[in-house]
Parts: sequence; C-alpha cells; structure tokens
Amino acid sequence: MTKLQSCSVVLLPTGLECGTLNGQVKPGDIVAIVGAGPVGLAVLLTAQLYSPAEIVVIDLDDNRLEVARRFGATHAINSADGKTVETVRALTGGEGVDAAIEAVGIPSTFELCEDLVAPGGVIAIETPNPECLAIFATHFYLDPTHTRPVPHPLLIFYLEEFGVGNIEVRKLSPRRNRCRR
Repeated sequence: MTKLQSCSVVLLPTGLECGTLNGQVKPGDIVAIVGAGPVGLAVLLTAQLYSPAEIVVIDLDDNRLEVARRFGATHAINSADGKTVETVRALTGGEGVDAAIEAVGIPSTFELCEDLVAPGGVIAIETPNPECLAIFATHFYLDPTHTRPVPHPLLIFYLEEFGVGNIEVRKLSPRRNRCRR
C-alpha cells in the first residue's frame, strides 16, 4: 500500500463517518462543509454518495474552493468577506442548511456552523478541539473523546461497495492540491 492509499484509507472513512454519517446527510438535503482541506474534501466526496440536493463548501482559500468545485460542490463560498451566513441563507430561502459539517477545528468555524444550520438541522464536528467541544457541550451532546474507530464492517462495505478507485483518492493528496500563495 502506498502512502497515498494509506492516507485515503484514513481520510475517506473519517469523512464518511464523522462528517457524512454524523451529519445525517440524506437525499435532498442542503449540506454545508466548513473547510476545504483534505478532511473537508473527503466529506464532500462521501456526502455525494447520499444524494444531497446541494453541497456548499466554505473556505478562505480560493484554490481550495476551486478543488471543491471540481470534486462536485454545487456552491463554493470564500468566507473572507464576512457575509457567509447571509450568502448561505439566500441559497436556502432563509432557512439554513440541513447539515453543517465543521472540518477545520477552531471555535470560529464551529460558531459559523451554528449560524448556518436550520432549526432541527445537524452539526457534525470533523476535527474537534477542546474549545470547540466546550462550545458544543453548551448546546449539544458529543462523545468528548472523539476516539471511536471506524468500524471494520463499515470500512469493508465502503471499500467494496463504492470502491476507492471510483472516488479517485489521488485527488486528496495534499501535494497535488497544494495551495498557491
């Protein structure tokens, strides 16, 4: 197994379980993914397996957002202008998203997810840190250890049914998608 394959075996199941499944992504949903790094892109790829109506990817880096568009994001929003909530609300008819998936790991992106999610929607934390967990604990419940391994049967199902080759995991390589500054 190459280093790239090893990386994808970690990223894709993480994106699937911690992002897509914990975000309860369903057909017809509007999903927001905050963060377009390798983990956020893994969420983007696996969320598409559940046929959401729209996937909005949010990041500060235009190069990462372009990669997200190529990977299937229906909308890519640069959050540098501070109008992300207004932009997403306009896309959702003022309702907010069904699932907001945080894939950065800092308090401000978690708080952005809180602002983006519709009433009754779901927030999934992909990369929690103690500050994010403290915020989360005041509003929601989450296993604070975040150490639950990807169940072996889920990993086998994922690899056999969807095939790593079908998702083109090479695209997730940080070297291939290096941000240009």
